[in-house]
Amino acid sequence: MVLAHLTPAPNLPTDLLLFLGIVVGAALIGGFVAGVATAIVSFPVINWFLTVPIHTFRIEGGEDFAALTVFFFVAIVVSALVDQVAKRSADAELARDEASEFAIAAAKAEAAAEGDRLRTAILRAVSHDLRTPLASIKASSTSLLQDDIEWSEESRREFAMTIDEEADRLDRIVGNLLDLSRLDAGAVTPEFVSVRVSEAVHDALASLGPLRDAFAQPSINPELEVVADPVLLERVLANIASNAVRHGSSNGAIQLSARTVGDRVDIIVADHGPGMSAEDRVRAFEPFMQLGDQSGGAGTGLGLAVASGFIEAMNGSIDLTETPGGGLTASISLPSPTGHSNVRTRSVSLP
Repeated sequence: MVLAHLTPAPNLPTDLLLFLGIVVGAALIGGFVAGVATAIVSFPVINWFLTVPIHTFRIEGGEDFAALTVFFFVAIVVSALVDQVAKRSADAELARDEASEFAIAAAKAEAAAEGDRLRTAILRAVSHDLRTPLASIKASSTSLLQDDIEWSEESRREFAMTIDEEADRLDRIVGNLLDLSRLDAGAVTPEFVSVRVSEAVHDALASLGPLRDAFAQPSINPELEVVADPVLLERVLANIASNAVRHGSSNGAIQLSARTVGDRVDIIVADHGPGMSAEDRVRAFEPFMQLGDQSGGAGTGLGLAVASGFIEAMNGSIDLTETPGGGLTASISLPSPTGHSNVRTRSVSLP
């Protein structure tokens, strides 16, 4: 024994503490049985090598006997405690692993449910929202092609206008579905340039076809510019404007304006319709959310969701507030060219 040959030899309490450490180590590695076995083996070893008389199993001193006895029982108790702690630690680790697996499974289930919801909504859009304008186009074109009916010039013009309007509506629906897929895939990479707000607004209204008649003359400084992707900005403005027509064009012309706020520019679209509650204003940006559509026309509820995604990609934001006197106001905030010396100036007219 190493301890028996040390000079000066350690006293018995120190020896017992060292052996107790060995018992604890054995219990940690092998559990309660290993700890008890080590304690049983340690008792005669200590007696033989470290208690007087040496190399005998007799114990002359009462203090040595008491110390050995206490050591043995403490070793048993400590082995039991260490074993319990080790088991609880293992149980806790297992519980953490199970909780982690459950969280992963729950996340996958939620993602699958969201995917199912989106697929259902897309199928609804295809089966209803796309078929509605297609049905109008088909009916009008079929009427024009009838040889047994002599249509007046006014009727022909009405049929042609219906085809044109429904084709524009169909184009907006398909465009929004494609834009949403781009956002979901993370495939939107804006090209930042300096864009004149007045031209972006003009192009957005022009893309709406007859719906642009619902707007008052925009009140925008022709020199006012924002840092944005001109194509994405046009889509954002067109979606916001279309949403304003669908929800608030029945109570007066819709106002379009812009103002500088610090180093940003706010483009404001204000209608005078029934407006939205605070809860609906938050939910309005969710895909396929249709709230209070007054038009009765086709719509997938994607306009604001796509607009919000594009604006966020351009470091901007959209806020919906109540229009003074009633209605809904959409404020589109984008950075101005101030402090962006590397931004190229570009004015475009989109198809």
